[in-house]
Amino acid sequence: MYDCQHDSYTGFSVNTPSPAFVPVLTGSLTALAHDASASANLDELAVFAAGEGWSVSRQPLSLTIQGVSLQAALQINHRFGRHLVISCALRREPPATFG
Repeated sequence: MYDCQHDSYTGFSVNTPSPAFVPVLTGSLTALAHDASASANLDELAVFAAGEGWSVSRQPLSLTIQGVSLQAALQINHRFGRHLVISCALRREPPATFG
């Protein structure tokens, strides 16, 4: 890293897993309907998520899906983002280590 204040470069290393193991971001995705008329989109998303084998929790105007990858979250956002508010919390397992 470059330190502008002291005009110096400081190196750091990242312990990365072997090339055979590629970590994936996974987590939960929440979709919110603007109003009751958009709840049909939640139903469609629930059917899609169940077909993919994800755990689905449905509330009247929201839906939470567990175990979603970054790629799947982007697909869901592309497909349903016009009608639903999509938010996602993803983490990398195992976490990155620095040292």
